[in-house]
Amino acid sequence: DTGGIGITFYSDYPNSDSYYRLRCYDAWQTLHIQPHPMSIVEIDGGVETVTTSEDPAIVEMIREHVVQMEQRVESGQGLRWWDPTFAELFRHHEQIEMQIEEVPGGVRVRETSANPEVAMLIRQHAKGVSEFVADGHARARQATPLPEGYGETEEPESDPSTQP
Repeated sequence: DTGGIGITFYSDYPNSDSYYRLRCYDAWQTLHIQPHPMSIVEIDGGVETVTTSEDPAIVEMIREHVVQMEQRVESGQGLRWWDPTFAELFRHHEQIEMQIEEVPGGVRVRETSANPEVAMLIRQHAKGVSEFVADGHARARQATPLPEGYGETEEPESDPSTQP
């Protein structure tokens, strides 16, 4: 039996974007702190995330989840349609490129778009997911607001006075 209890919390020590879980499974007699690091680095056009665990079962779940999410993005089969960031992200699914690489203990994902507006959504989505992990179910039930400045980027109109 793998039932148990746990608390997820965020640690910025030493200046990293890593999460830890205080857990106790039925088979354990004491509480244990398990690292569940997830780093998010903004890159040109999006983000690169690395999520790892020391627990082989968790590693497999992380890898399966990432592949399932890639399939959803490719097909446009979104989720959380009530969440503005998720809804917009999936509305632009054809403009998103994902590269997945297995790394020791987890997975690295590069999620990018040539469209600056979609890149903003990608970054906001990563921030939202990071908050879900850090703050648990209560945060996951909340909407992820659209990124600041989203929808404000427009192609500049030509100025007739500068035309030859």
